[in-house]
Parts: sequence; C-alpha cells; structure tokens
Amino acid sequence: MKNKILIVTTNDDHRFLLTMLFTDSGFLVDAPIDLSLCSRLVEEEEYYKVIVDYDYRSDNNRLFCRYLETHNQLRKSIVIQTITDEDLASKVYQQGGNVLNKPYNTEDLLFAVKAI
Repeated sequence: MKNKILIVTTNDDHRFLLTMLFTDSGFLVDAPIDLSLCSRLVEEEEYYKVIVDYDYRSDNNRLFCRYLETHNQLRKSIVIQTITDEDLASKVYQQGGNVLNKPYNTEDLLFAVKAI
C-alpha cells in the first residue's frame, strides 16, 4: 500500500513523534509498542516503508532487523541509528533501503520515505 508505514522503536516519545509526523503527512501508520508483533505485521500487511529506530541494545530490535534482512524487506526500510552499525548499514544499502543517523532532519526523513 503506497501510504502505509510501520514504525518500529523502543522509545515511546520517538514513536509518538514519528506517528504524528507521518499521520500529518497523509500516511497510515502502525506503531506497535510490542516489537515482537512487528514481524507478524510485515507478513500480514503490505507496507510502503518500514521505519526502524535502531537501538543496538535491544534484542527485539536486532532480531527484527535480522528478520527484515532474511526476508528481503530491508529494501523498503529506513533505519535511523544513533551509533553507526556498519554491518547493518551495509545490508540495508545492499537491499536498496536507506540509513539516517541521529540527529536527523525530519525533511530528510520525509524525503527518504517518499523516494521510491
């Protein structure tokens, strides 16, 4: 679906802000609090983009990124990271996704989402 986005983050404030940003920009947004649901959502829904606020300290976050990689879903992913994980960034770029480093500009994030 051209306007449906999945937001994956362990940070409640960031989840709220990203949800508001994309909702105000005309997107339908799923932003589950429980990251263990995200893999199932990707299987059940057709997301235009998957926004992952990557937290290297979160096992669920790392497992979800691994799931995206093995199911060739990084191609429609945008990974936002504080500390650069070169291995993950390389895999995202290889599959055609995008990586943004924090702090990031919301205009850059919206541009990355709208880019095909």
